[in-house]
Amino acid sequence: MAETALSEVKEAEATGTIAEIFADIRCSLRVPMVNLIFRHMAAVPGCLEWVWGSIGPLYVSGQISSSADALFAERKTLTLGLSIDQLAAWSVDVTAVRATCDAYGRANPANLLGLIALQFIMNESSLARARRKPARGLPAKPPVCDFTPLPPMGEIAKLNEETKSALMTLTKQLHGDDGRVIPSFYRHFTAWPALLTGLAAQLQPLIDNGALIDAAAALNRDAHGYGRVLYLDSPVTRLEPPSDAVLATLTELIDLFPPNICKMTLIARALGAVLA
Repeated sequence: MAETALSEVKEAEATGTIAEIFADIRCSLRVPMVNLIFRHMAAVPGCLEWVWGSIGPLYVSGQISSSADALFAERKTLTLGLSIDQLAAWSVDVTAVRATCDAYGRANPANLLGLIALQFIMNESSLARARRKPARGLPAKPPVCDFTPLPPMGEIAKLNEETKSALMTLTKQLHGDDGRVIPSFYRHFTAWPALLTGLAAQLQPLIDNGALIDAAAALNRDAHGYGRVLYLDSPVTRLEPPSDAVLATLTELIDLFPPNICKMTLIARALGAVLA
C-alpha cells in the first residue's frame, strides 16, 4: 500500500527553487512543515512555482494568516471525550501532539483560503484581471526562521499492522474508499497507535450524528467569502499561463482538498483543545 496516490516531493528531498519556496511557506505560516498540497504541486514541473508566484504574496504579507484567524474568531470547537490523563496513559508525548495540532490548526485554514483564492485567479476574466492592481517590484521574502520539528510522519510501508489499520480507519472515516490521500496530520502520530485508535473512536459519533460534516460544510462556505476577498486583494503578477499539466493538477487539488482540509482543521483544533 502506497503512502498516497498523489506524487510528492518530500521536504528533506527538495532542492533549488522548490526548497526555497518550501522555506518561504514554513516561515510565512510560522509552522515547521509544508502541507501535502504544496508537496504534490512540487512534483509537477512548474506548478508550485506558478502557484507561489500567484498567491505567495498573500502568504508573505501575512494577509492569508490574518484572514484564517478571522475565519475562526467565533467558530465553535468540536468536543472530543479525551483528556491529557488518557493520552498520558497511552504514553503519548503530549508536547509533541500539541505542537502538531497547533501547526496544522494554523496552516490548514490558511491553505484552504489560498486554494480558494487560486481558484478565482484561474477562472477570472480579462476584465476582472484588469481591475486588480499589478504587483510592483520583486516579491518580498518572509523572515528566516527556525522551528522545532514535529514528530516524523510514519512511512506506511514500514508500519506494523496495528498502526497501519488504525491509520486507515481514520482515513476512511473522512474519505470513504477514496484512498488518494492519507492525511499527513495523522501520520505524525504513528508512534502512538493507541492515540490513533482512540481518536477514531471519538470521531465516529461526530461523523454518525453529522456534527463534523455539518461543521466542515459551514466552514467551507464561510471560507469562500474570505477567499474571494483575498483574491481581490492579490496583486496581478506577470506570469506565463500555466501549462495543461499544471492546470490539471490544480483543478484536481481544488476539487479534492478543500472539504478534506475543513474536516482536518476541525479535528486538529478539537484535539488541540483537549491539550490546551
